[in-house]
Amino acid sequence: MNDQPDLLALQFASAGAGFKPAAGQVEPLVWVKHLLLLREWKPGEENVIRHIELHPGLNILWAKPRPQTEKPRLGEQGVFGHASGKTTFCRLLRHVLGEKHFGSADLQARVRKAFRGGWVVGEVRLNQESWLVCRPFTLGVHPFVVHNAEISQLFDDGLKRERLDVYEAALNKVIMERLPVATFATAPEPIEWPHLIQWLARDQECRFADLTDFRHKSSESESPDMDVEDRHFLFRAVGGLIDTVEQAELERNKELVAKKQSAEKRAPLLRHQAGVTFKRLREELADDYAAVEDDLFLAAVQRAFADQEVELNRTINLLKEPTSLTNARKAATTAAARVENKASEIKELQELVEGLDLELQVARGHKPQAEVDAFWAKRNDGSGLCREPLVRAKAHNCPLAAGKVIPSDQGQAAVKVENKADDIEKNIVAQKKRIAALEKEKTALVDAAEKAQTILTKAQTSFNGERDKLIEQRLKVKAVIRRAKEAKSDGKEATTLEESVVELDKQIRQSRALQADAREKQKKALSYFSDTFDRVAKAILGLEVSGSIHFDGRQIETKMSERGDLTSAAIETLKILIFDLAALICSVEGRGFHPRFLIHDGPREADMAADLYQKIFLLAHELELAFGNGAPGFQYIVTTTEPPPVDLQDSKSQLVPVLDASTKTGRLFKEDL
Repeated sequence: MNDQPDLLALQFASAGAGFKPAAGQVEPLVWVKHLLLLREWKPGEENVIRHIELHPGLNILWAKPRPQTEKPRLGEQGVFGHASGKTTFCRLLRHVLGEKHFGSADLQARVRKAFRGGWVVGEVRLNQESWLVCRPFTLGVHPFVVHNAEISQLFDDGLKRERLDVYEAALNKVIMERLPVATFATAPEPIEWPHLIQWLARDQECRFADLTDFRHKSSESESPDMDVEDRHFLFRAVGGLIDTVEQAELERNKELVAKKQSAEKRAPLLRHQAGVTFKRLREELADDYAAVEDDLFLAAVQRAFADQEVELNRTINLLKEPTSLTNARKAATTAAARVENKASEIKELQELVEGLDLELQVARGHKPQAEVDAFWAKRNDGSGLCREPLVRAKAHNCPLAAGKVIPSDQGQAAVKVENKADDIEKNIVAQKKRIAALEKEKTALVDAAEKAQTILTKAQTSFNGERDKLIEQRLKVKAVIRRAKEAKSDGKEATTLEESVVELDKQIRQSRALQADAREKQKKALSYFSDTFDRVAKAILGLEVSGSIHFDGRQIETKMSERGDLTSAAIETLKILIFDLAALICSVEGRGFHPRFLIHDGPREADMAADLYQKIFLLAHELELAFGNGAPGFQYIVTTTEPPPVDLQDSKSQLVPVLDASTKTGRLFKEDL
């Protein structure tokens, strides 16, 4: 445990004893200096509804309860401290700190109806710089901010107005970039100021019932959602309780170990493979490389066989087919063409015989002339000069087909012959004899073409065989080069891996040392936070009580004990208040990343004893005194209907005004909304 004295002894010691603010804390990282409510946007005291000045340290907004001068009676007035505007005051503070709404939809509507041109203006100090945050109550009017300006300059000419999102970006940058992590653990969502403000300014509707209850649906704040895991992660991030170094080293160590195991497994395999390949090459090339030393062997083989490959490529590229192969290809092509020509001639005569058969049937009266004309029309060349096919013209001894020149007026009639049946029949017999003769000629040509193709195939095979031998020889040369390269590469990689095992082993030892150091620092951070929680618990509940913080998995658990665990509704509320204050105090004393700003709206819940409640104020006041003559480095805002400790009433800690719901002017807006 920490060796600082118990805070309960502070009432007997010098002011501020027990707290040790870190050096260099000038003011809170973020705090509200002024809250101004305007009837409309123009200067003048008559336009000011409220002007509440706040300061670093303890700020108490008190709403006085009914004076207890006599016994209460049924039917008498009972609204004094309640419904005076305490929660609305907190919501307005949250509004100038970037939250979207300043109340529920119903409250907003009532405020807008009463103050159609109204504004809330906050002077917010962010990282020792002032921002005027100006937000209208009514819809349709744009909010704006002014950087490096104070509330007294609000209506000065020449102020540079900027969009609200410029201020919101500055809040995120100043507050959230200090955190050791940028995103939540359960999802890649960035951690931003709208998440943190939920913890720093809990909804009064949540009644301080649970450590992770920040926002209640009835408050209609539209704050970003966070599940319970995210809220605990936020506690740990802000409290400096996340072991980011250890986690990073765990991941790094895992990768290093995997690399080392892979290297240890792969290196001997590569070494063996390189050795086997080397030995086989030595045996295969023993005749030519017996005198070459082992360390020069592979390089010598690669050079010599690379030269052989170059020479083989040149020989293959320059290789030309012999004249015999060229002649054989030409003879085979010519023979095939003769066969094709003879087949065309035979086909032409067969068509003629078919046409003559039709003409014979027409001459004998068996078929109409139109059928013959249609047959020859299909075989017409389409020139339009003569409708008779050349083959038919020749069959009928046409002078044009024979190459003779005749007068133009006799041209068309030249092929018109009388289709005498006997002449046609003789012609058919003659053409069939011609076809038979051509078929014999074709058979002889086919035989000649087959012989020519056989000669070509033999010549081509002979030439291909010579080329294939060269290609096969080149493949063998390439294979030797590849094997020599593989043997060299495998050996080199094996050496690299063997050397890396030594380096990886060194890095693994260093990583484990860093992990141990991170765990020790993490243990100290948790111990310090737990000790601070215990100190605050003892200050409020007495020396007999022990408070502690534990991790339950990745969640934070608060405990209090006095001869056993302390549990009750009031104790659970106190645990939350003490936890929030402990987080703030840790930052005051230089640990964690809390911005040292906190709002508790009406924290007396669940029949909490009045003396315990007042000790919370005393504790905050003692924290103020620890800063001596300097301004406190935190801001703690509390609203209450319970009277503050007598010593703090009418002091700087008590804000002006004191609210009173029994009269219209005693309410925050000076109106019965």
